[in-house]
Amino acid sequence: MANYPLKYGVIKLNTEAILSGSIGHVKLVFKRIGKGAYHYVRRIGESEIEKTLITSDNEVGIYPTTPNIIYPEYSEFVYVRFSNEVIIESGGETEFFIKAPVGIVLTLENEEIFDGFTLNEKHALYGSLVKGVLARYFVSKIHFEKPSNIAFGEAVVKVKIANVFDEVANVSKIVFPTTGVPLYYSVDGYEAFYANVIMKVIDRGIAEITVLDEKPFDNLKESPVKIGSPKKSFVMEWGI
Repeated sequence: MANYPLKYGVIKLNTEAILSGSIGHVKLVFKRIGKGAYHYVRRIGESEIEKTLITSDNEVGIYPTTPNIIYPEYSEFVYVRFSNEVIIESGGETEFFIKAPVGIVLTLENEEIFDGFTLNEKHALYGSLVKGVLARYFVSKIHFEKPSNIAFGEAVVKVKIANVFDEVANVSKIVFPTTGVPLYYSVDGYEAFYANVIMKVIDRGIAEITVLDEKPFDNLKESPVKIGSPKKSFVMEWGI
C-alpha cells in the first residue's frame, strides 16, 4: 500500500494507493482488483462515490481546472470579495495576489477525465436577478507577495488593477470568467494558479476584466485540462 499527500501531477498506481488531505477531508483510494482494473473510491467528508477503472496504464493525473467542472451552467464566473477595500487614485495602478476556488479533475491516459470535484460550493449572484451572473463565491485577503498557505482546491490569482477613470476608485471585489481559461500548478504539485487577470476601472462602479494567456511565475506547469469554450473578458457593470 502506497500513501500519498493530495497534490497535482501524475500518480503511479501500485496494488493499493491512497491519497489524502486534511483540507476538506478528501481521500482518494485506488485498489487493483484485476489486470488493468482498479476500484476507485472518492470520499469528501461524509459523501462517497465508487467507480471501476479499466485502464492499461498504471498512472492517473490529478490537475487543477476551473470550477465549472461541477454545475457548469452556474460556475462560468468566479466572484471574489476582498476582505479589505482597495482605494486607487485616478490614473493609479496596483498589482496583488488573491486566492480563488478551483476544480480538481482526475484523468487516465490522454487526459481522459474520469472524475471531477470542487471543495468550495458557495455561489453568489453578481448583478440584477434579470441580467446578473451566478458565480462561484469566495472571500480573500489581498497579498502583495504570493500567499504561502495555498490549500488544495484553492488557487492564487495575480490581479492588476488600473484606474483610468478621472475619479478615485473604491474596489471591493472582482468577477472574472473561468470557462476555457488556463490554470497552472507548481513543480512540486502543492500549489495551483490561475492565469493573470487585468481589471481596468473605466467609470464609477464599472470595470473591464480580461483574463490573459499568461502565468504569474515562470516555473509552473500548465494543467492539460480546460473546461468549456474560452471566455476571456467580462464587464463588471453592477459595482466594483
